[in-house]
Amino acid sequence: MIDLAKPIDTMSLFNFKQYVKKNGKETFKYIFFDNFELVSQLYQDGRMRDVTYDNIQKTILCSSIYLGYDLYECPACGNETIVAHTYSSRFCI
Repeated sequence: MIDLAKPIDTMSLFNFKQYVKKNGKETFKYIFFDNFELVSQLYQDGRMRDVTYDNIQKTILCSSIYLGYDLYECPACGNETIVAHTYSSRFCI
């Protein structure tokens, strides 16, 4: 899903404005997003495992269309609704 061999492609996913804090709450998702440069530097220095880095990326992208989505259309009126997939981690809220 997220290709760790191409960090430039992964970083391009973070250029969207979908991060509006819910009720002013600080969650892991926003903490990781705000400090992603530090997390990326730790990974590049070899001080973070691949699995940890992948989980942080998935946590940041949770509830976004980049993890996939389902499109529902009402047969009567034609209204469409997009429901984004979640990562289902304990860090995703």
